[in-house]
Amino acid sequence: MNDEQLRDNVIARLDEVLGEKAAHIGVTAEKGVVTLTGHVSHYKDKEQAVDAAIMVPGVLGVARDIELRPQQGRCDADDDIAERATQALARDARVPPNAVKIEVEDGWVVVSGTVASACQREAVEEDLRPIARFGLTNHVRISAPATAGSASAARRPSTGGLS
Repeated sequence: MNDEQLRDNVIARLDEVLGEKAAHIGVTAEKGVVTLTGHVSHYKDKEQAVDAAIMVPGVLGVARDIELRPQQGRCDADDDIAERATQALARDARVPPNAVKIEVEDGWVVVSGTVASACQREAVEEDLRPIARFGLTNHVRISAPATAGSASAARRPSTGGLS
C-alpha cells in the first residue's frame, strides 16, 4: 500500500468514527507514519481520531498534531467542570466517598487519592473523561491490601538474627 492509499484509508476511518468533526482534521502519510493535524473542540475527539488512525491496517505510527479549540460561544469554566466532576463521582456507588480529590485548570482535570481496587480507579476515569474539557490525568492510587503475614511480623520483636 502506498502513502496516498494509506492517507485515504485513514480519512475514511476518521469519517466513520468522528462524522462531521473529521472535516477539521488533516491527514498526511509517509512510510506508514500518519500525521493528524487540524483542530477539535474536545480532548475525547482527539483521542478518538488517534485511536481510529492507529487501527487502520498499514499504519505504523501516529503523530498527534491536532489542536484543541473550544467551540465558539461555549467555554466551560473550571469551577463548573469541578462541580460536575464532584457530582459525577458522588453519584457513582463504585467510588468511595471523599476518596478522590479533583483539580481543574484550563479545562484539564487532574484526580488524585487512594481507592481499594483497580475497578474503583477505572470508575473514576470512566465518570470524569466525558466531563474533562481537554483531558484527564488520573493519579488515583490503589491501596496495597494488608497481608496476615505482614501484620504478625510487625508485632514480633527482633531477635537480632538469633533464633
